[in-house]
Parts: sequence; C-alpha cells; structure tokens
Amino acid sequence: MANVRSLVFAMKHAYVHVKNTKQRYLKKYIFHSATKIQSLIRGFLDRRIKLPMLRKLGDNARKLRGLALGWKVRRIMKLKEVKNRIQ
Repeated sequence: MANVRSLVFAMKHAYVHVKNTKQRYLKKYIFHSATKIQSLIRGFLDRRIKLPMLRKLGDNARKLRGLALGWKVRRIMKLKEVKNRIQ
C-alpha cells in the first residue's frame, strides 16, 4: 500500500511540475514575442518617420537632438527624488 501511495504522489508531483514548466515556457514565449514586436515597430517608425525628418533637417538635426536631450535632462532634474539627492 505504501508503494501505491508513493507512486500516486510521484505522479501528482510530475503532473504539477510539467504544468508549471509549460506555464513558464508560455510566459517566456509571450515576453519574447512582445519584445520582438516592439523592436520591429520601433525600427519601422524610425525608417518611416524619423529618418526622412532628419534628412530634411540636415545639419539642424544635431541641434534638434541636443534640444531634446536638454529637455529630458531638465525634466529629470525636476523630479523629487533627484532634488532630494542633490540636497
């Protein structure tokens, strides 16, 4: 009778393990697919929108990038966490 109990326990444990493993693989696949889709969309938008705009701007593109970077830095410096660290 003890062998039957241990066999049932082992089978139940194996079933749960396989189920958890499948769930883990599915979750990893979903994250991988989402990352792949996002990278493809970003590349598409860069090629479709950003590059033609930068070509039209010519030398002013560098100034535009500097302007955007300065705006980002100023926005970050306004955060409470950054202000607390500075003080």
